[in-house]
Amino acid sequence: PPDCTPSPSRQPQDAPRKRRPNSRSPAIPVSVAADKRRKAQITLDPIAEEAIRFLSNHVSFNPTSSELRDAQQSDLFSAAMYKYLTSTDLPDCQSLARQILLYHEQFDIFDGILYKTTHAVLGRNLHPTMQIVIPEAWAIKIIESTHCSPLGGHLGSTRTYNSVKSRYYWRGMFKDVHDYVGTCHSCLTTKKKPKNLVTPMVLREPVLTAYTHLTMDVIGPFSPSTDGSKYIHVVVDHATRHITAWTSKEHTTATIALEFFNRVICQHGCPSVLNTDNASVYVSKDFEEMCIKFGIKHVTGSAFHSASQGLVERQNLTVQTCLRGCLQDLRKLVTNAHEYWALFIPPVVFSINNTTAPVMGYSPNLMLLGRQPFLPTEAALDLYRSHGNNANMASSVKHMLALKDKIMSAAATNMKEAHQKMKDRHDKRALECGFKVGDIV
Repeated sequence: PPDCTPSPSRQPQDAPRKRRPNSRSPAIPVSVAADKRRKAQITLDPIAEEAIRFLSNHVSFNPTSSELRDAQQSDLFSAAMYKYLTSTDLPDCQSLARQILLYHEQFDIFDGILYKTTHAVLGRNLHPTMQIVIPEAWAIKIIESTHCSPLGGHLGSTRTYNSVKSRYYWRGMFKDVHDYVGTCHSCLTTKKKPKNLVTPMVLREPVLTAYTHLTMDVIGPFSPSTDGSKYIHVVVDHATRHITAWTSKEHTTATIALEFFNRVICQHGCPSVLNTDNASVYVSKDFEEMCIKFGIKHVTGSAFHSASQGLVERQNLTVQTCLRGCLQDLRKLVTNAHEYWALFIPPVVFSINNTTAPVMGYSPNLMLLGRQPFLPTEAALDLYRSHGNNANMASSVKHMLALKDKIMSAAATNMKEAHQKMKDRHDKRALECGFKVGDIV
């Protein structure tokens, strides 16, 4: 019979087994856990202080009402216009006197401060806008505060001019804004030239209801920020060009679906159409089930063809361009500026939503909210709360809603005209591909 004696290397079955060491770490005492939380609090406090310092609009210009009155009285044009409106006295300079006689009906005085009335912001058919007459010595400071601050976002000359024009006035404002933006060092070193397309442009009917037709995309991964974020998620509304953006540490279906529910559906309602690309996180079963549950028609673009999501891709470029400009300014203060990029996403999104979209003719916030949010300079002056440029609109909700409808209708008309001009200009260098049945392609 075979030898059944256990080998020396094996232990008999009835021998006691050695206990394996416990791989689990022992429970952390309460005092140690409290110390860890206290150390984390101490570590996070300096980061929070730096974040507040970086986002506190370090190039802002926040004068008071009394400083504005004194500056207007010392400015050549403002003082002459103020004197004519109060005492009908003209200055000795003939060219300045001629300007005052031609345009004095557009100016008025409230609480000792000179304003200009214009229809160039909202259009002839809507209420006029009251612009603060800025002394020419303050012009560069106003442009720098509007363009270079975190709430300005280093946007282009047209957006910056429209943002300045909707609030302030001084002579030669258009040239000053375009000259300043054209020589901005941060913009010149970070922005890229857009690429030209070669295919004919297809026009679509404009969407007239806000947050019913959306396009979503993701940017990244980037180097981790101070909070660990690596991705930027961007959602663009087709009707108003309003942007909703957030950062995340992971690019997963669960994370995107949860943030889309919290930031879009819970704030603006369920859209009817959602456009995305063919990324795996968007075509997964869980994401499709979320769209079906909320009654959203999910439409995917052409594979490996970013132009099919051109609206959000252009906004992605705008967000990255503004972010690079803000970080370029931050490098003057700290060496590791690239680690704080996630802190600038809310101000950059605010600046894009608060400036005029060139195609629409109005800012996304104005079309969505019916008003323009206050900027730091306006909050410091504290003028629009008593003599706002839309005082009649604030007095009646019904009138405000009617004004929103007029703005949306005018924006749709402007968008049609702008798209037709872009198509005519673009199709001159485009090639039409005429395929027929039976052609070998």
